[in-house]
Amino acid sequence: MANPGSPREIIKASYAIYDYLDEEIWLEMLRARKDMTHIYNGEAAKQMVSLILERYIPAFAVMEERIRKDYGEILKDL
Repeated sequence: MANPGSPREIIKASYAIYDYLDEEIWLEMLRARKDMTHIYNGEAAKQMVSLILERYIPAFAVMEERIRKDYGEILKDL
């Protein structure tokens, strides 16, 4: 089990509240961030770029869309 307040626990807690987050993709992003520090060859870097473009950016776009929908009025006042 991850430590309370760890990125993994925060993602899991967020998924329980925000049903539009894909827990699998967000946990995959967390693992990928850790793995990126150990990428030393071009092919692995290209694979990571593909994951970012094909899976992670769309996940952020979904999150942004829902945050704007759910909290748009509040965000205008910030």
